[in-house]
Amino acid sequence: MFHDAPEMLAVIDCESNFTHYKADGTVLTGRVTPDQGATQISPKHHPHVDAEDLFTNLAYARHLYDRNGTRDWVCAKLVLL
Repeated sequence: MFHDAPEMLAVIDCESNFTHYKADGTVLTGRVTPDQGATQISPKHHPHVDAEDLFTNLAYARHLYDRNGTRDWVCAKLVLL
């Protein structure tokens, strides 16, 4: 899904280490924020998105990336210096 966007792959690696589900089967959430899944979609900023669903999480991240580049992810500032 992001094969044409290597910088987004770096962001996903930084955000979640390519992990969507925790060992107990629940969706990965942020350590400090309730951001969800592999791409750490914020339910606060995107309440209409079912970010717990892996496909939806990745598809919506692609939508955000196509619209805004990597500026929606904090990790982009860390890995894309």
